[in-house]
Amino acid sequence: MVSKLHHYSSFLVYLACLIILFEIPPCLSSLDTACNNQFKCGTITGGFPFWGNDRPEGCGHPTLLLNCSGSNTTMEIMNIKYRVLSLNSGTQTLRIAREDYLNGPCPSEVWSYNTTLDDELFDNGSDYRYLSLHYGCTIDGTTNKDAYAALDEINRGLCSVIVVVPILPIVTSQDFTNFSKVEEVLRRGFDVKWKVGNEECKECMRSNGACGYDLSSNQTTCYCKDQSSGSRTCSPSVFSFVVIFTIIAIVFICEMFLRKVRQRENDEHVEEFIKNQDLLVSKRYTYSDVKKMTKAFANKIGQGGYGVVYQGRLEDGRLTSHVNVVNLLGFSYHGKKKRALIYEFMSNGSLDKFIYKGPSDRLEWKTLYEIATGIARGLEYLHRGCSTRILHFDIKPHNILLDENFCPKISDFGLAKLCKRDDSAVSIIGTRGTIGYIATEVFSRNFGNVSHKSDVYSYGMMISEMGGIRKGTDVRISDTTSEAYFPHYIYKRLEVGKELRLDGVIKEEDEEISRKMILLSLW
Repeated sequence: MVSKLHHYSSFLVYLACLIILFEIPPCLSSLDTACNNQFKCGTITGGFPFWGNDRPEGCGHPTLLLNCSGSNTTMEIMNIKYRVLSLNSGTQTLRIAREDYLNGPCPSEVWSYNTTLDDELFDNGSDYRYLSLHYGCTIDGTTNKDAYAALDEINRGLCSVIVVVPILPIVTSQDFTNFSKVEEVLRRGFDVKWKVGNEECKECMRSNGACGYDLSSNQTTCYCKDQSSGSRTCSPSVFSFVVIFTIIAIVFICEMFLRKVRQRENDEHVEEFIKNQDLLVSKRYTYSDVKKMTKAFANKIGQGGYGVVYQGRLEDGRLTSHVNVVNLLGFSYHGKKKRALIYEFMSNGSLDKFIYKGPSDRLEWKTLYEIATGIARGLEYLHRGCSTRILHFDIKPHNILLDENFCPKISDFGLAKLCKRDDSAVSIIGTRGTIGYIATEVFSRNFGNVSHKSDVYSYGMMISEMGGIRKGTDVRISDTTSEAYFPHYIYKRLEVGKELRLDGVIKEEDEEISRKMILLSLW
């Protein structure tokens, strides 16, 4: 029934389009006839949103000027000049190549500009590769004056200039010691999609108008016969207005009905799932119960990616779980907008509140060590203690809650993934986690498979932050040396047996604990 109604509403939409197509009278622009035609620039033929040559500025976006010189077409994007190799109006795609690298990776003047596109004008393609051009790199203590090219490599040692240039995805591997091949790859350029006024122009052209750009209002406009610019379409006939309104009303009613049917079916599926998993889920509360517990949501204590956190009080018993994993006490489900998870209250809040404070407010090293040990036990439980392995994917100080005795508990499983205990690798879509704590293989599959070890990496980064490595307090080093990277600095001090000089280390026991934590974070 739902499928038939969906197809019927789609048919009504197509019918409306046909009526609009045949009922709206021609209204070719008398204000700017030039905007209605394609124009030629070098070997490139295009229209909106570009302008140049004999096509006036009002026919395109101000920054999308095509410069014509003989058979070559160029344009400037974010202060970088590009050669336009091809233009496809059907797919709104440009193929461009950096003008300064057309003759090879060693231009007369090395710019430090990476290839950056204005995201308001272009969609940066997610499927192309990156070529990094490194200049003046210091490797093993020796400065190499020649350029170095690498595929999908952001950094190589200490280099005075690194320029990142997109290339076509068909390049899988190249012998980049041969600079003639590097030149060939750079000359091929890369593809970008423009997104200026695409939908507005489709509406304008369906009404037989000419798409252009209003410089006074700084927005896409539609030029129509005997009408001023500023509208998105040319005016249809009165009959078309009536037909359009009627069709829209019918489609709206059908869509509202379909949404209610789909929501009802979804609620039924959820209820069936809850019923089937009755032995595995926590206690279920009604929405009125939740409202009563929180005194009508009076005390807001936080805001997460999945909703607001309120403090409340339970009158009945609590469920138990691992001592270092936050306790899920229950849930409430009443449709799409009334859903809640009920966790135990942790009076000392999250760990980040304690490790980012000044020296006088920091926790003792013994307490930090016990917190680090407790978090490790919690992770071991998630990875090995459950019948199904749980990968958290967002281990960081903000997701570690502390009770009144500073016992740590892992919380916020919004990005977690379940997998079999014997799986050595898992498949995930996209990147999960927080910058600064994400393991390299989660960020890019080129570095290896994603597994429970990805949580271990995040744990190590968090322990280093608990130990004060990333804060760099009391350390005076030059930003021009490799020691500016704190893990390298700490490693060298450990290697020769020097003191770490970290905050709060005032006795021999503290020094021993801090060394253990720092070694653990580096491992």
